[in-house]
Amino acid sequence: MKKRIFVLIFLLVLSYFCLSGQKNDIKSYYLHDIISKSPRIIAIDKDNIYILNDDNMVVFVYSEKELKLKFKFGKKGRGPGEFIWINSFYPFKNRIFISNTGRVEYFDKQGKLIKEIRHHPKYNGLIPIGGNYVCSVSGMPNPKDADKTTVSYYYALLNGKMEELKKIMDIKIQAATSYDFKRNRNIWFVLRNDVKCLVYNKRIYVGKSYDDKEEYHVFNQKGDKIKTIIKRVKKRKTSDDFKQYVLDWFREAGYKRLLDSKRNIIKFNEYFPSMATFYINSEKMYIVKYSEDKNTIPIVVRDLDGNLLSEKHIKLKNAFDFTWRRNAYIYGNSLYFIEEDEEKEVWVLKKMKF
Repeated sequence: MKKRIFVLIFLLVLSYFCLSGQKNDIKSYYLHDIISKSPRIIAIDKDNIYILNDDNMVVFVYSEKELKLKFKFGKKGRGPGEFIWINSFYPFKNRIFISNTGRVEYFDKQGKLIKEIRHHPKYNGLIPIGGNYVCSVSGMPNPKDADKTTVSYYYALLNGKMEELKKIMDIKIQAATSYDFKRNRNIWFVLRNDVKCLVYNKRIYVGKSYDDKEEYHVFNQKGDKIKTIIKRVKKRKTSDDFKQYVLDWFREAGYKRLLDSKRNIIKFNEYFPSMATFYINSEKMYIVKYSEDKNTIPIVVRDLDGNLLSEKHIKLKNAFDFTWRRNAYIYGNSLYFIEEDEEKEVWVLKKMKF
């Protein structure tokens, strides 16, 4: 009997080490149709992956299972079915919703325009919810802030006629830029603590990052607050490797002259924000942390009450690229991301289960 128990324990231990040593299951597909400096994944549902070519505002739709191109739609412009900039993108069962600059547009699942609704340009990133829309309302530098280093705005609920129904939440964050009058120079703030709004199952989630905590404010579809989730986290100092990557990225992106000028300076906060971004699907919250090293990206999985489910450390070719440019997406315990095959000079769409 003891011998049988020993053999069983040995087999369990062996299977554990064998499974833990397996590589992540990765599927890849070459995006020969996309010629862009920075394509990005803007949405995923159970059938499709939606990738935006920022250069010409064309949306490419790929099958979620085979990672193959199904069709594409849209282009850059101000006419029907055209986009100046896509602020939010939500695929539904029978329609695709896109928030464009100064208007929203509805398409069928084949990319054919159904209708458009225009609105005041101060409303940004509209998301449909229960016949209404949630959006951010443009703010200005805080008038009480002499250095103009903070910006105040708010989230509001709009009705179907694009009329403001109620203010949901006030927001105050660090500005992207400010001006140093004493030294006569512009200051560019990177790695700011930021805010993101999502809609999931008829609820509004506003996530806000800090140095030492994450906040998630949850509202119903009428804009009434249901709860606030606060999770304390350990402060993490902004790594020198990440700073260097960001500076190199600015130079390669065409900002070399700006950086070399004495009238401009890039300033990093001492600590990483508590999150780079977050996603909600499959009844889970996926919080992406900033990467301290180039090869590993931390992902925290919580339930919708904020309880910790798991922590993942995903190995990537360039984790900095994921958290900085955000050309990736998380859906159903899988990480979808785009990497460049430098030898073939083509973008590659990858799906990795974790």
